[in-house]
Order: sequence, then structure tokens, then C-alpha cells
Amino acid sequence: MLRLREFGANFLLIIAGVLMAAIVAELAIRACGLAKPAFYAYDGRRGWGMRPGAAGWQRDEGRAWVRINRWGYRGADWSTTKPPDTLRIAVIGDSFTEAPQVAEDQTFTAVAARTLEAISRTKDAHPMRVEGLNLGVDGYGTAQELLTLPDVWKFAPDVIVLAFFPGNDFRNNSVDLEGDKCRPFYVYRDDKLELGGPFVADRRFRFSCFARFASEHSQLLNVLGRARSVIRAYLRRWANPARPKLSRREARRPARPREPGINDAIYVPPFNPVWRAAWRVTEAEIEMAHQEAERHHTAFLLMVLSVGIQVSPDSAERSAFLKQIGATDLFYPDQRLRQFGAAHGFDVLDLPPAMQAYAVAHRVYFHGFANTHMGVGHWNQQGHEFGGRALAAEIERLITRSGNGAPTPTSVP
Repeated sequence: MLRLREFGANFLLIIAGVLMAAIVAELAIRACGLAKPAFYAYDGRRGWGMRPGAAGWQRDEGRAWVRINRWGYRGADWSTTKPPDTLRIAVIGDSFTEAPQVAEDQTFTAVAARTLEAISRTKDAHPMRVEGLNLGVDGYGTAQELLTLPDVWKFAPDVIVLAFFPGNDFRNNSVDLEGDKCRPFYVYRDDKLELGGPFVADRRFRFSCFARFASEHSQLLNVLGRARSVIRAYLRRWANPARPKLSRREARRPARPREPGINDAIYVPPFNPVWRAAWRVTEAEIEMAHQEAERHHTAFLLMVLSVGIQVSPDSAERSAFLKQIGATDLFYPDQRLRQFGAAHGFDVLDLPPAMQAYAVAHRVYFHGFANTHMGVGHWNQQGHEFGGRALAAEIERLITRSGNGAPTPTSVP
């Protein structure tokens, strides 16, 4: 019995020592400025959301100061009462919309609002104010964006923009394709669309999701996680050191990496039941957003964003990519979404073709940053500027045509 007590006492001392060491390490990381801001938290309705009041620098891709308002979105603290003579544009989307890679006033939502307001100020006798409400959240799929709509309506927007990123939104919308299931999915049951997936059906799974986001508040665990990722990447390179022999021209030009998280299957018609289901659910979700906007007497616009390879200024690179994946058209998802919009009576702003034409003519990259790789990843400042101005022009046309009583901007060049 005595030996058992001694063992128990020693075990408790070891546990206490480990806990004390972890606390000291946590405090040291924070004191040394190695802590990363925690922008996201568990959300019982959508899986996760942004933490109201959070702020800090994002330096992993691009560099920007990010602040989260009291409503849990990036931007100023909007009022629920819309000021008079004001056009409100609410944009829902994923990380391309949230856009932590660029400054708040450089996001396409802010650019669109500023463009419309500036034109009105110079052309109209009674200039209007334009507010762009950025309700984008990193990693969201269309189901989560639909569940964001209750937050949107309390701000009484004149236009609701669903920013759709083909690169991974189809995957995000599929309970079979998506790896991160700490989110609700829409699924068909008996030909009826309803919320499902483990996050909805399994209480224990939801708790594991809660624990996952709670653990991200520990800077020690974050540092250990980043270290593990670096070590695993090094071991993969060490295990496979062989590199293909490059021509002199290829050696001078940095190779374009394959984008993680981007599904190449988007460039061809759905070829199996899983992808057919992903397309079917996605289109149904988009139509649900359109119908919800109509019920609230709000103009609706689907904005199709670009994947880096679609708008590369290098035609040889685009051709080689198509050959590699066995596809013929980088704009297949755009064309199908345009056709879907026409069939269901809503407008689609299809950006990739226009962005590709501009990129080729001006030799610019709309994706990528100096600390990552040009042509890959999220929109840089040039991408947001182009997208924001295109969005302003489309909203002007949409509002003018609809005549729904919202302030009408003048022509956008």
C-alpha cells in the first residue's frame, strides 16, 4: 500500500511539473511576441466563426492588420439602422472575401463601395453613401454562407453578393469530398435538401470540434503544430530528393507549385456520383440564397471568383496545366454557373475570363504575394482592385435595371 501511495504521489508530481512547464512555455511564447492572433472560434450553428474584437497581424500570405468587429466580421462596427441615402452591399463568401491577405480598405468589397461612392460624388447632385459589408469567413462553404444570411438581413442590404470560389467551394459543399467536417452540410434525403453530416447529427463530434477550436487559443499548441508541419515537409523532401531535369529556361523560371486545397476536377463535367452530387447540392444552395434574397426584396448577384491558373498571364503554363489534368477548358465551372443563373433568373458576374484577358494584356498576376508565390493562392491587391471595380460596375447595372428603390449610382467606367 505504501509503495502504491508513493507511486501516486510521484505521478501527481510529474503531472504538476508538466503542467507548470506548459504554463511557463505558454507565457514565454506570448512574452516573446511569437503568439499568433486567434481570429476564429467555435460556432454551434456554422462550425466556426470570427471572434468579435479580435485583432492582429496576418503574415503567412501577404501582410495585413486584421480586426474583427462586434458582429464577428471584418470591418467597421456597422449599425443595424441603415443611414438615409445609403446603398448597402453585403458580401458573403470564404477567405477570398474575408481577405486577411490585404489591408481592410483594399478588399474587393471595400473597393466596390469606394468606387461607386466616388463616382456618385462627382456625378450626382445628391451624392449617395455606399457601405460594403464584408461577411466573408475563411474556409466557409455555401452551406455556412447560407447560415450567415440571418446575420445579413438585420443590416437591411440593398444587394446581397454571394462570392463563389470554384477552386474549393464544390468540395466544401460535399460531405463526401470535404475532409474538415466540423461544419454543417446540405444533403439530399428522399430528394429533399436538408442539413446533415456528423456536425449536425453527432453531439460527440460537435464537442470534438469545440475542443479543436478551444485548443487553438493555446499558443504553445500552435507553435508545436507549426513545428510538426515544418518537420513533416522536410522529411517528405528528404525521402524523395529526386527532381526532374529542367531546361535552362525552366530552371531560370520558378516552377509554379500545385495549389493545395484546389480540386482539379472542377475543370471537367462531373464524372462520378460524388462529384455529380457535389454539383447538384452546390447549385441548389445557390438557388436557395437567390430565393432568400427575393423573399427579402433584395437584389442578388452570384460573383464567380478566379483560381490562379485560370488567370495566369502565361498561356504556355495554362496549356501545360490543362494537358496535365486531361481537361480542355479552364472556364468550365464558370460557363456552367452562368447557364445555371440564366435558367433560374439571377445575374452572374463571371470574373475569370475578363481577368485572364487583362492579365495577358498587361502581364500581371492577380494571385500571389512576395512572401509566397506569384500566381498561386489568394488575390493580391491587384486582384482585389480588378474584382472590386468589376463588382461596382455590375452592381450599378443591377440596381439601375431592377428599380427597387435603392439609390442608383451613375456610370462606372
